Amino acid sequence: SEQDLTAFDLTNNKKLDASTIPIGDPFDVGPYGELFLNQNSVCVDAGLDSAADTAFAAAGLDWRDMTTASDGTLDAGTGDMGRHYDPVRVTITAFTADATDLSWTTGSPVPVEYYCVITNDQDGTVIVIDPTELTSGTAVHGLITGAVATMACYGIGMPALAEATVSP
Repeated sequence: SEQDLTAFDLTNNKKLDASTIPIGDPFDVGPYGELFLNQNSVCVDAGLDSAADTAFAAAGLDWRDMTTASDGTLDAGTGDMGRHYDPVRVTITAFTADATDLSWTTGSPVPVEYYCVITNDQDGTVIVIDPTELTSGTAVHGLITGAVATMACYGIGMPALAEATVSP
């Protein structure tokens, strides 16, 4: 239901509520807050294959190996219009925040084209995680108890998002 939906505005690093999410055609909200095509949308199978072939080939990809559906079903038939995700993506398996440290563990291995950042609702500081620490790591912070930190991993696949509230 609409009241159960949450998503993230990835541009401004803030949580959106159901009243600000474009519900219905053409979007469905994915399990990590991504916007996927509603599979009943007029945008499904409405793309131009030759344009998709050219655009994806420039990045060494094939849109037929990608998805526009929240369930990860590969795009088939005529290409869909809209954002295509690689159905293989990094996962955040643990993200915690205590009085001094932020700690994380991601699914292994993390593809090299991914990068992860941590932001917070206290002062908006952005911590870029060193690529050598993407699988697991710890960062010292100066956040107050109750502040919320958000970890986001982006890349060619679907983004992964996790939140942790700083505990004493």
